[in-house]
Amino acid sequence: MPSATCSKTTPTDTAAWYAARTGSALFVPVSVLLELEWVLRSSFAFGKGDVLMILSKLLSAAELSFEFERALKVALHARL
Repeated sequence: MPSATCSKTTPTDTAAWYAARTGSALFVPVSVLLELEWVLRSSFAFGKGDVLMILSKLLSAAELSFEFERALKVALHARL
């Protein structure tokens, strides 16, 4: 598994490792996406466009499986 202290390791790298190791995608509950959006906007001052881009990239990652994935994609694309 990629080292947690390695500055070049991304969450997608970790998810890819998990998917390769287990043969299944890493499940992400909708509550995690809501928390991520809140943290990006409130703590890191990301703008709406940046948050939408990040969420879009996460939703397109083959290594991740999202709760209510279809509804999330529809809602996200309605905002783009």
